[in-house]
Amino acid sequence: MHYQAVVLEDEIGQEINITSISFMPSEEGLEPFSWEYGISVFMGLTYQDALTANFEDNYVPGTRQLVLFADSVFYGCTPDVWQEIQLTEPYHYTGGNLVIEFITPEWGGYTCVYNWDAGMNRALQTYNCSSPEGTLNCYLPYMLISGTLALEQETFGSIKVILGRE
Repeated sequence: MHYQAVVLEDEIGQEINITSISFMPSEEGLEPFSWEYGISVFMGLTYQDALTANFEDNYVPGTRQLVLFADSVFYGCTPDVWQEIQLTEPYHYTGGNLVIEFITPEWGGYTCVYNWDAGMNRALQTYNCSSPEGTLNCYLPYMLISGTLALEQETFGSIKVILGRE
């Protein structure tokens, strides 16, 4: 399976070093959230709010970065609990619309996750990993993007001094 989703800049809100992505299973009794046959996850920027049918065309050239490569990844299937996927390489997000891309030769077992209608084509997928194009849709999974804020660390005293100067 080859899947892309775009997360809009105003949904992220600030500069962040992204270290994990989480999904929330919506049903009980399904198979564990897993990629048994390997997975690659990429992140990058796009100028677009809605994706095009060509995977490569959705990236700003030079911004696509491999953030996770694993032979297999298994996560639980507890409904209504975030299932976290740790990235092997953090993605330094500085602003703009973010593309998150998953490539796995076979989807394996998976759990239904909560999703929402974004109102425009913000997702792209195909089951043929070698195809340069996929099918567009407007349903995105709820995702929790976690990491560390990329702000300079300041003590309260130094912040007070900086803000007090005019």
